[in-house]
Amino acid sequence: MSVEFTRDPSPSDEVSVDEDDIKALTASISRLTTNLVQRMAQDTVPALVKGQVEQTLENIVPEALNAAIASQMGTLVEQGLKTIVPGLVEAAIAEERVLIKETAQEVARQILPNLIGPILDRLAKETMQAEIRLLMDDVAKEIIEKVVREVVPAQAETEVKKEIERLTADA
Repeated sequence: MSVEFTRDPSPSDEVSVDEDDIKALTASISRLTTNLVQRMAQDTVPALVKGQVEQTLENIVPEALNAAIASQMGTLVEQGLKTIVPGLVEAAIAEERVLIKETAQEVARQILPNLIGPILDRLAKETMQAEIRLLMDDVAKEIIEKVVREVVPAQAETEVKKEIERLTADA
């Protein structure tokens, strides 16, 4: 949509203004202003938006309409900020969450080996000692049973023979 101004009416000229034309012009200016505010707010920091919009509007809108637009400027800027700032804040928070998560993961990678290492060493040692004890108990039992089965009868036989020889030698 474009608006053309052919000349400024002088105070002596009689100007007839149709109310529908004013509404259409006001609606067009409002849409134009809203579009400009949205574009400027997307490209600049919220603190700079108001100055940029005012400067742009001064170049587009004739002086006669500046006062009317200036009275609405605060509302337009505020509405623009209300729609844009939450998105910017969410984006900043999302970036911070990612950074916090990455930092926590890195800290965990650095700390966990030193923290868990001694615990795992102690648990491994205790587990190994318990397993060695069980194994030694089984091996000792087998050795004792083997000695009882093989050595004790032979030793007993030898001792019995010696006793028989001693008794027969005494008689």
